[in-house]
Amino acid sequence: PPAKKPRPAGHGDGRLQRMAERADRADRRRRLKPKGDFFMVHRPFRLPEIFSSMSQHKIEPKRMQLVYPFEDKEPNIVLIEGRKNAQSRLKIEKPLVVREKNCEYTDEINRLYSLFKK
Repeated sequence: PPAKKPRPAGHGDGRLQRMAERADRADRRRRLKPKGDFFMVHRPFRLPEIFSSMSQHKIEPKRMQLVYPFEDKEPNIVLIEGRKNAQSRLKIEKPLVVREKNCEYTDEINRLYSLFKK
């Protein structure tokens, strides 16, 4: 196996950079075609980096939805849909709340789960 590249001092955690490098390697094998769809589940605090990276790769964000664990908490997941070489237009979907105050799933989550139960 090839030797790993040394990381520069002060590089930080670099997880997003490593993800980008893995994506670049995968991209050589399987590129996103023009007008191809792209989907991502990530942490909201990474949104600036995500949008920057999408822009660098000519992936236009098309839809975004924030997922809240509870209605009164801050979001802990962001769902993003993008399209390669597309026109600019981002639709922000209504927030998705996972649990009620009593810790039961919300009606929307139950509805989504029922789509996959057979």
